[in-house]
Amino acid sequence: MIRLSKSVYLAGSTATLAEIDRARTWRRALVSHGVEVTSTWVDKVAAAANVGNPRDKTPLQRLAISAQCLREVDRAGSLWMLVPPVDAPTRGAWGESCYAHALARPLVFSGDTKQSVFCALGDEYESDEDAFSRVLGLVGVR
Repeated sequence: MIRLSKSVYLAGSTATLAEIDRARTWRRALVSHGVEVTSTWVDKVAAAANVGNPRDKTPLQRLAISAQCLREVDRAGSLWMLVPPVDAPTRGAWGESCYAHALARPLVFSGDTKQSVFCALGDEYESDEDAFSRVLGLVGVR
C-alpha cells in the first residue's frame, strides 16, 4: 500500500461521548489544515449510535471492521493517538498504534500517556494542542 506523507491515522477511544467528540474535534482540525485523515472510525461510530465495539456482530463482521482499521493505518504516514483517561478505556487504539510502530510510522500520543509504557514509542504530549502542532509538523503543514 502507498503511504501518504500528508496523512494521519487518528486513534482514540469510543468508550465515552466525550472521547468520541474529542476525536471529532481533532479530525476536523486536521482536515481544515489540509491533512488527510485516513481513519474512518469516527464517522462509522457516529452512524452506529456511538458504538465503537459492536458486540452483536459476527466474528466475520468484526474481522472486517478490524481489517479496515489496519488498512487505514497502513495508508497513513503517521499515527496520532488521543490517549483517553483511564476511566475511558480503549483497546483498538493500542493495537492500531503498535501496528503503526511495526510499520515504522511516526507516532504521536496525547493525553494521559503515563498510563502505558507503549506511549514512549512515540512523541508524548500532555495536551492535544501540542500534539496537534507536532502532527502538523510531521505532515509538513504549519
